[in-house]
Amino acid sequence: MFLPGNLEASDSILHDCLHHCRQPEDKSNLLRLRSHNRWLQGRYTEALNDILSALKVLGIDVNPCPTQKLVDTMFEEVKNEILAVGFDSILTIPRTTDPKTELASSLLNDAGWSKFPSNTSLQLITQPRYQRVLEFISLLLCRSHRFDSTLFSWNFGR
Repeated sequence: MFLPGNLEASDSILHDCLHHCRQPEDKSNLLRLRSHNRWLQGRYTEALNDILSALKVLGIDVNPCPTQKLVDTMFEEVKNEILAVGFDSILTIPRTTDPKTELASSLLNDAGWSKFPSNTSLQLITQPRYQRVLEFISLLLCRSHRFDSTLFSWNFGR
């Protein structure tokens, strides 16, 4: 879902669309597209900030600067939740068809993906353990059948 060609023109179109959109899902999708543009331009911190903003629009507040202790605690909590349910059991649950849930899952996966170099100003979010936390939450969310804020009881360190 990229706007091909000139990234500056694409950014301009996205800016205009962001100014006029009304629905949270539309704004989040546009911020995700702008994030992809910024990543292609090497503007990694801005790209990651766009993903975090898109999540916030959907009601998901991710801490971009968690402490190491918080990362370790969250990792253990998420790991224990997955182990309690069973990874194979989670994978047998059909994927959600709710567009908002799919978008939130994709954004969390983007935030957890190792595409951001560790030299960005948001260093701990690029740490592998925190990325795994975001990816595991994304997996749980995409297997949910509704957008349920109780999945975010870990509150991502806020």
